[in-house]
Amino acid sequence: MRGAIAIPWSLSLLRVALGVAFWAVGAQARAAMVVIAAASDLADGGAARLLRVQSTAGSVVDALTDKFFAWSALIALAVEGQLAWWQLALLAPRDVVVLVGAGAYVLRQQSWTLCARHALLGKGATAALLIFLFAELSFPEGYPVAMFVYGLAVVAGLAAAVVYLRQWVGESSPGGV
Repeated sequence: MRGAIAIPWSLSLLRVALGVAFWAVGAQARAAMVVIAAASDLADGGAARLLRVQSTAGSVVDALTDKFFAWSALIALAVEGQLAWWQLALLAPRDVVVLVGAGAYVLRQQSWTLCARHALLGKGATAALLIFLFAELSFPEGYPVAMFVYGLAVVAGLAAAVVYLRQWVGESSPGGV
C-alpha cells in the first residue's frame, strides 16, 4: 500500500508541470491543460480516499498545486494582455488569506491539521476559476459567459476567504468561537 500514495501525489504534482508548461503553449493546448488540471484536482483526493492513503500533507499539497496552476495561468494571461491586472486583484483575496492565514496558524499552533480542511465554498471558487479560464481560452467571442463565471469565482473566493478567516480565528482562539 506504501506505493499507492504515489498516485494521488502524482496527480496533484501534475498541476505544477501544467502551470509551468502553460507559458509555452497556445490557446487550444492551454484550454486542454485547464481540463487536465481540473480532472487531476478531482482525481487526487478521490484516489487518496479509494487507496486509503489520505494525509494532511497530501491535502496541503493538493491546495498548493491548485493555486500554483491557477495563478500561473492567470499571470500568463495578464502578461499577454488577455486579462487585466485588476481582474487578478479581485481573485487574490482568497488565496492571500489561505497562504497568510494558514502560515500564521501553522506557526502559532504547530499543526497543519486545520490547514488541510477544505471548505466546500473554496472548492467551488476553484471550480469557478477553472471554468472561467477554460471559457476565456476556448470562447474569445463568448466574453459575457466568461465574465459571468469570473464574477462567480470572485464572489465565491471572497466568501471562502471570510469562511477561512472565521475558521482559523475561531480555532486559534482560546475556547474556539
